[in-house]
Amino acid sequence: MRILLSVLSLFLTLPLWGQNTKDLRVTLFCYSLRVEPGFNNAGGSLSLGSADFGIMNDELGPFGGEIWSYGAYFRMQSPDLPPIPGNLTVEIPFEDVNNNGFNDLFESVMGIQRTVTATGRFNTPVDDGKVEAVWKRDAGSTTGSCEITFVSKTFGRLPSTKHTFHVIEYIGRGRFQPGNSFQLSISITNSSNPTNILTSSIKVDRSASNPFNLLTLNQGFWTNEFHEEFVSSAEDINRDEDLKTNYFGTFGFTDGDLSTPEEDYIEWSFSFDDLNDSDGDGIPDFSDNAIPSGSVDSTLGIRRENKSALVTIQGQVGKRYSLEGTSSLGAGAAWSEQSSITLTNPAQTISIPTSQETGIYYRLKRQ
Repeated sequence: MRILLSVLSLFLTLPLWGQNTKDLRVTLFCYSLRVEPGFNNAGGSLSLGSADFGIMNDELGPFGGEIWSYGAYFRMQSPDLPPIPGNLTVEIPFEDVNNNGFNDLFESVMGIQRTVTATGRFNTPVDDGKVEAVWKRDAGSTTGSCEITFVSKTFGRLPSTKHTFHVIEYIGRGRFQPGNSFQLSISITNSSNPTNILTSSIKVDRSASNPFNLLTLNQGFWTNEFHEEFVSSAEDINRDEDLKTNYFGTFGFTDGDLSTPEEDYIEWSFSFDDLNDSDGDGIPDFSDNAIPSGSVDSTLGIRRENKSALVTIQGQVGKRYSLEGTSSLGAGAAWSEQSSITLTNPAQTISIPTSQETGIYYRLKRQ
């Protein structure tokens, strides 16, 4: 048996920030895919890029304002002909199996659960026609496969090129102290390269007209492990009013890949998941009113003893608190009340029998 506590890291880090510091989960992904050059069985190749016909930076990105319609310049090469430049558009697959509002293609934990065939168009100076792309990526990996086939008006079906593509995803945490205006300190790690870490401290402002559901993420200055700087635009943060604990939005980096000479990999999505709810009103601390000075911030501590979880609740005397539990976190998590107590002392400990072999996550709500 193991007992997990989702807010345990809060207690371990309090001395660095103060009692009211909160942690949340941060996910960042680029809307562009990095598609490596592909090769066919006739000795030919196909390279993609977003800058011009001469620079192939492997970027396949959003095109023309159509959702999930992607485009790129390309260079087609074969053993017997000079390189042929062109451009293409193609749809990328969309699935949202976990119903969190994000395309599973960009979530490494989800992947594309089935092989998806998408279509598009291509144009060259001498020909044009249809594009077929077959996409597949296993859950748990940022790397997938894509097979691209041109169906030419003049020459018919051309040999398919087989490519490897990469999702660019960062996951980590943010730390903040709730208020109308506060700094969000972020540290996130590239899902495919644990040495690639981005850090930033960005000012967040709550909306005056809709403070619980709308915030502003101000311009950000990010630093990687090489001390190179990335600049992100100021954009809205929206609270997901169905999931309640998720905040999301998009921003642009002036240049998302400093290893290439051109500005590229610009469009990104961010997601913040905040399970903190200090006053138990159903609004996460990220967009809730700050607890007034002198009031008591509810906290939760836990330790295992035999077949029980000893839970220590610290809060306001005379207030009733509900302890809820779930076996998994994320979208659709089912929380159920494990116990409740009205505090007669600032800190009290209750015993919760546990018989589950899987992990249990606890949260505290004030009634």
